[in-house]
Amino acid sequence: MLVLWLACLATQARALDHIVARAYLEDTSASLTLAQVQSPTQPWTPFDRVLTKSFTPSAIWLRLTIDPGISQPDTAPNRLGSRDKLVIRIRPAVLDYVELFDPLAPSDQPRLTGDRTPAQLDEYHSLNFNFVIAKGDAPRTFWLRVKTSSTSLIYVEAMRLADLQKSDRAIEFFYNAVLTLMVLCVVWGVAYWRTHRDRVVPAFVLKQFIGIGFSLATAGYLRFWMADAVPPDAIDKMASVLVLTYTAAAIWFDLQLLRDYQPP
Repeated sequence: MLVLWLACLATQARALDHIVARAYLEDTSASLTLAQVQSPTQPWTPFDRVLTKSFTPSAIWLRLTIDPGISQPDTAPNRLGSRDKLVIRIRPAVLDYVELFDPLAPSDQPRLTGDRTPAQLDEYHSLNFNFVIAKGDAPRTFWLRVKTSSTSLIYVEAMRLADLQKSDRAIEFFYNAVLTLMVLCVVWGVAYWRTHRDRVVPAFVLKQFIGIGFSLATAGYLRFWMADAVPPDAIDKMASVLVLTYTAAAIWFDLQLLRDYQPP
């Protein structure tokens, strides 16, 4: 499993990210417009790869510059004009609202994604949040506005469709491996408890079982699977409940485990 995981990471690392410059602006009023954030007087702060702003009531604006000329030659069939497109991938899949502003595609209707928006409206369907944009012929800047009640951990990439699909499969393999291990732990715990009535074991099984739901929510599986049957707000609330109950179950398990050692 370790070798396969490292191979997946190597595959993902080969995917070319077309974003060459990143900066963020924290809008404490959560009311700035695009024209206002484009003002030269705004204090943009550069960052590298991943932005971490913890929990904040602010809106976070990202200013991202892409270079369409850094790709390797694309010899794949040009299905649906994919050579002329890039996919903006935003992770993790717990952000409430992400809005795109692309100068090559101005629109009166907001381009939104996030776990409080209908998944059916996504421009590219995967476990993550995505926008499809024109590749263009020259470097250009676009903006993302992120407003979320979850932690503001934001990772944005811009890739060709073929590179993105390879990277998505590698990420999904890793998620599936972790989930499989968690399921096996639950099965082992139930089997063990049938013959050894140790009070720590059911606490472990409960923690692992809720942890599976927590992992499904944070990885984006709940939104991907349940979007056709459950409203986005309900899925978002379900994820929040799983986060809280998993934390409580983990604490309870730790207390049960430590009781055997009678710590001071």
